Amino acid sequence: YLRNRLLPVMTFASWTRPLNDTELAAYGGQLDWGLTPADHAGTTVRMTQDRRLIIRNTYKHVPKYGKSTSDAMRESVRDDHRRAFLARFPQLADVPFSHTWGGVYAISRNFTNFFGELEPGVFASACDNGVGAAWGTISGTLLAEMAVGGDSAQLRDIQTVTGMPSLNPPEPFLGLGVRSRIRLAAWNSRSEL
Repeated sequence: YLRNRLLPVMTFASWTRPLNDTELAAYGGQLDWGLTPADHAGTTVRMTQDRRLIIRNTYKHVPKYGKSTSDAMRESVRDDHRRAFLARFPQLADVPFSHTWGGVYAISRNFTNFFGELEPGVFASACDNGVGAAWGTISGTLLAEMAVGGDSAQLRDIQTVTGMPSLNPPEPFLGLGVRSRIRLAAWNSRSEL
């Protein structure tokens, strides 16, 4: 289903260990907030209730999910995150990251989500285009409604705004294009990184 229509991408984040009282005083801000950049390739910054700062700003094309990542890639990502962290919180230069991780999601070349019946009795909501929690919650609920024959204004709305992700070109053109587009987005967002 949806073969050659989805682009697997990973986004990465790093977070600190919980700040101690001295570090929290040096930070000087409040807890439990998050900022998402206007530019999708910019930096997301969050402060958790348990005093951890999170930096997220790196995307990678991962055509073979498990084989497209490595410890060296994660170290490079962590270094990028460290630079973004220090640009925002130089007073916390001694606070290390405790974890760096990545998660995969799907985007499409035409930024279209799929929602509907793939074949009789097989339903799917796919290609969140970077808004997985929001998209998954809403579309999953409406997909269940659709599967049992329900009808609502929200179901009709989601059917109106979704469609079919466009076909991808074959490799190596796909990988070259995706990596180039990610680099261009990072370059355009460099002031937000």
